Amino acid sequence: TMQVAQGALREGILYELAQIGQQKSIKQRTVTSLAQLYHADPVQASNVSHSINHLFEQVSEDWQISPYLWLLESGAELHEIGIHINSRSHHKHGGYIIENSDLPGFSQHQQTLLALLVLNHRKRINQNRVELLEPEDKLLITRLLVIFRIAIVVNLGRISTQPVQLKMAVKDNHVILIIPDMPDEEKLLLSRDLAVEQSKIAKLGIKLHF
Repeated sequence: TMQVAQGALREGILYELAQIGQQKSIKQRTVTSLAQLYHADPVQASNVSHSINHLFEQVSEDWQISPYLWLLESGAELHEIGIHINSRSHHKHGGYIIENSDLPGFSQHQQTLLALLVLNHRKRINQNRVELLEPEDKLLITRLLVIFRIAIVVNLGRISTQPVQLKMAVKDNHVILIIPDMPDEEKLLLSRDLAVEQSKIAKLGIKLHF
């Protein structure tokens, strides 16, 4: 049944109240629609998502983040939605778009975490925003960002072939990456990119070894 109410609720809350059991598909439709609206490159998003899955399955249990793969996959699909606004600062624009859009299927908390992932997937990490989180969320977003940012690094070449498959192991705040056999020139370029990333995520308290 349906009746008129004097108040209003966000669509995501209405979906939850209805208990229709389709929360995951609602989230996916929302993410896909937003990616299409802002013309995000689906090939690059797929490559980043593939790398995320490869890294995630190696560390999710040790880092106790198993329930949050969907959040990283959503970030992969949306991380370039700001690129047509400003390519140099598209991470900032993407984070803003996500934070200020109506996202059916997402709670406010989930939307905030997704916006932080996209905002911080490249360049300097906005530590002030991360520090505002509760300790549990701060630890979660830190660990998700490490996976996300490394997946971005191995896909910087924007090639359609399979990205580099790094081996990854973690122990608390230590991350160990093993680079597979590859041509020396490519390995040198990847090592340089990882060295740059090493200094950036160090500010989150993560020590990257490779």
